[in-house]
Amino acid sequence: MHINETSKSNAINTRCFNRGRRQAAISETSQPVTPAIDTLRTYRPDEAGYWAAQQAGFSIIQRIEEALKSRDQWAGRYKGSFNAYSEEYEDITDCSGEYDDAHRYAEDLAADACLGNAYGIIVAQGRNDEVAQLIRTAHDREAEAATAETITD
Repeated sequence: MHINETSKSNAINTRCFNRGRRQAAISETSQPVTPAIDTLRTYRPDEAGYWAAQQAGFSIIQRIEEALKSRDQWAGRYKGSFNAYSEEYEDITDCSGEYDDAHRYAEDLAADACLGNAYGIIVAQGRNDEVAQLIRTAHDREAEAATAETITD
């Protein structure tokens, strides 16, 4: 009986050790080496850094989607406190400020996205959801600003 318990514990220790080695090997190889890129410009497919720029474009699109989900959680919410003595809610305010802050954050992300490969990604995908509309609006604003700048020069 004592031998079986010892062999079981040795087997468990060996499995844990092997699992730890596998996880260490996976973590060493799973971190891709990405070249330093300028995320505020569009890369062509024949340029070095194109794939990293595409990855950054998809990543910022995902961040905009998450920001819009966060914004939508504030829609129609109210804050306040409950007075147990009078059994009524007090100091009730809506969360429009938080909603506006979250929307501004999504717009700021879209302003960065329109300068990089994210704009090309949404055009190629044929998207016309809210994320695409934010990025297209920011792209149009940037184009108008660039046009106005060249006219004044």
